[in-house]
Amino acid sequence: MSAAVRDIPADTVPQRPRLIRSMNERFEAAAKASTDAWQRASLFQKFAVVSSLILLFGMYLIGQWVSVEVTRSAVQTRAAAAVLYINNFVQPRVQALGSGATLAASDKAALDGLIGQELGEQTLSGFRIWTRQAIAYSDRREMVGRSFKPDSRRDRAWAGEVVADLKSQHAGDLADSTDPDDPLVANPDQLLEIYAPIRETGTNRVIALAETYERVPTLVTEVRRAQIGSWIIIANIGLVMFAWQLSVIHQSSHTIDRQRQQLNERIDDLTTMLTENNELRHINRAAIRAAELNENYLRRVGADLHDGPLQLIGATMFRLDSLDAVIGGAEPAVATEAREDISAIREAIDASLKELRDMAAGFVLPEIEKLSLSDAISIAAQRHERRTDQRVQIDLTDQGGEIAATLKVCLYRVVQEGLTNAFRHGKCAVANIEGHIAPTSIEIIIRDEGPGFEVGTILASGNGLGLFGLRDRIESLGGTFSIVSSSGIGTSLVARFSFVPSQTEVAGI
Repeated sequence: MSAAVRDIPADTVPQRPRLIRSMNERFEAAAKASTDAWQRASLFQKFAVVSSLILLFGMYLIGQWVSVEVTRSAVQTRAAAAVLYINNFVQPRVQALGSGATLAASDKAALDGLIGQELGEQTLSGFRIWTRQAIAYSDRREMVGRSFKPDSRRDRAWAGEVVADLKSQHAGDLADSTDPDDPLVANPDQLLEIYAPIRETGTNRVIALAETYERVPTLVTEVRRAQIGSWIIIANIGLVMFAWQLSVIHQSSHTIDRQRQQLNERIDDLTTMLTENNELRHINRAAIRAAELNENYLRRVGADLHDGPLQLIGATMFRLDSLDAVIGGAEPAVATEAREDISAIREAIDASLKELRDMAAGFVLPEIEKLSLSDAISIAAQRHERRTDQRVQIDLTDQGGEIAATLKVCLYRVVQEGLTNAFRHGKCAVANIEGHIAPTSIEIIIRDEGPGFEVGTILASGNGLGLFGLRDRIESLGGTFSIVSSSGIGTSLVARFSFVPSQTEVAGI
């Protein structure tokens, strides 16, 4: 054996593993190609393939079921006719089997006459009567007395059931038949085998079984014709359903594609809006930072005014007072004229000093970060009253809620500027502050009963720099600013915020 192995060429030993590897590689390549093709297929193609397979499988199952039912119905109809014949003509001739295992000669002769007539008409190929032990009667004498192994069909017949079978192959218990002309052997697919129980007269006891073999070429033809017709009908129905299904799938696919396109367009629009929103958020951040820088700058300007020009002007006032001693030694006319000039200078410096102090006080904000918005507005009104002697009436409803410091500063400046305009241009003794403060909205109105003005004319002329500044300040934080005024009815400045961000939200913009 080892010599035989040594005679095998070395290069032929691994042929089988290489072949297996090659087959595996081809299978994997085919599987990968199928998977890629499936993934590249459209939704319509995928759904069409899957639904078509399901429909074809369903039509096949229905066709098989209809074929079976057609065969069963035809067989049962023919079996019912055979059972009726057996009950009317055969059953009275075999009642002796109820008490014994054999038939009398007269009963056999009567059965021979009945069966011979049927055999002569070539409608019957074989006939047997069974007892529990063996065959008691047969159209072939050599079969009488023989017994065969148990059969499920005979067992069912002994239980009272009529068993009919359109034979497609030779029966197992007839395998030892040696007659070549026996139609059971020559053409078994045209035989109808029927097992019918024979009952004792007057009772329901089964005393024997009648086994018949009928030649039914016309029945087979009819069954096949009915099966073919049912398959044609099912195929036509399947084709109609398949065409309808493809139409529905095609329309649904178009609808899905259109909706997908609309969704993609919507996503593009939302992406554009998101980009624009991000840009606006950056702009808003810049506006908030600009407002904070502006407040810091105003504080620095106020401090510089207080520490610089105001101190210098105060020192100048002291120097003017020292000139009285110098003027006292001059001629009376010169001294009088000099004192009048000094008095005029002092009045001008006093007025300038007061205005500069008011400006410096306006530039420097109080510590309002820890105050509520209504308290901050009250402080602005109190400062205005001390500076101008104009009375301010406040009517605010405050429902609480955290307000961002930047927004508080903005509204403080709005009230401050609005009251200043009411004093300078309204020329009225009383100014009014009204408003409503809620967690999600704010409305502040500064109203005076002065002469009013034409809003369009003032804004078009470019003279309302303070109003432009208020509008820009409010709109930079997402609010709206409006002016209601007309000659003779007074003026109202209205600042509104439909959503008030919290401190952390403003800081995180």
